[in-house]
Amino acid sequence: PRPPREPATIAERFVASLLDGETFGLGAVRSCEKLRNIKLTVAAHETKGKVEGIFQDPSTYKLIITLEPVMFMRRLELTLDKYIGDEDYANAPTWLRGLARIQGRRVQYLRDYTWLSISLEMALALTNTRDDRMVSACEQIRGYIGRIK
Repeated sequence: PRPPREPATIAERFVASLLDGETFGLGAVRSCEKLRNIKLTVAAHETKGKVEGIFQDPSTYKLIITLEPVMFMRRLELTLDKYIGDEDYANAPTWLRGLARIQGRRVQYLRDYTWLSISLEMALALTNTRDDRMVSACEQIRGYIGRIK
């Protein structure tokens, strides 16, 4: 079998930093000061393709991130990426493959907002391509984090 491809997009790199952080024992990147922490939910939502007779269109997957600070602010929910196809295809995004191995295709973390900001900036810096949806989402997250500080 072909080896899995490496994360290439901003969304893939960001989700990889979350999933790999847990693998490498970085789950403690939360602050002792509770007000600095954000509950971060990352999920892959599936919409099944239309069925006509014996044929079915491919599913559509959306990568959804939800930020909920400990303090009293509204949560922020954004769609970071979208993919149409099978999660087992070779060209499936790495975020989908990573989340597909997890029950419910959903994970939650508690992270210091500084860690979140740094992770996004690293994902942006390490990616040559610019996805307008992702860049817009990063700007919204920056603004959201700015209101927490």
